Amino acid sequence: GDDPVATWDRAAEGALAAFAEPGALERTVHLSSGTDSALAYCSQMTMDAVVHAWDLSRAIGADEQLPRTLVDFAEREVSPYAADLARTGLFAPAVTPPPGADAQTKLLSLLGRRP
Repeated sequence: GDDPVATWDRAAEGALAAFAEPGALERTVHLSSGTDSALAYCSQMTMDAVVHAWDLSRAIGADEQLPRTLVDFAEREVSPYAADLARTGLFAPAVTPPPGADAQTKLLSLLGRRP
């Protein structure tokens, strides 16, 4: 749209309100890929936000170091289905991390980023 910041703000506010409702994480969500638990979807969205925080940091030349607890969470979340993401065409294929890579580099490599 004409105001992507306002569009993002509205979407974020709606998502936060939905997840804050009592019992929200026990519900089922309906996604373009089918139905899933709200807890699983929340985990997916958290992983997505962690990785995109790195993307944005890289793009603007900011500190790219992500908190280790979030890196570990994102890796646990995405590992079981990372190969499927590349098949969607929305993610680059995984790249081989360099020898001795840290957890963040391994996560980003798994998702086709070249840190």
